[in-house]
Amino acid sequence: MPYLVYSVVSNTPSDAKDGTPIDEAQVEIFSVANRYGNANDLADKVRAALDRKSSTVSVAQGTVVVQSIHYTNEVTEVSADRKTYVSIQDYTIRIKR
Repeated sequence: MPYLVYSVVSNTPSDAKDGTPIDEAQVEIFSVANRYGNANDLADKVRAALDRKSSTVSVAQGTVVVQSIHYTNEVTEVSADRKTYVSIQDYTIRIKR
């Protein structure tokens, strides 16, 4: 600990006006730590790294253009059994294909 986990909740393709397909993915990022402050600190760093960013990313199939990343929500949960704190952030990511 601490560590991050992500989950793609949905991926919705759509066509843009110029004919370039755009996928809109809903992603959750889980910042996990053994202290409340550490989980929130990690989540703050994730948000600073991702929110309102755009980039071109190289992948095995070529390149992917990340048009935008938008932070939409955050909640913090406590797991008493595991003695962990989890900050869950939701993002909308627009990807040009």
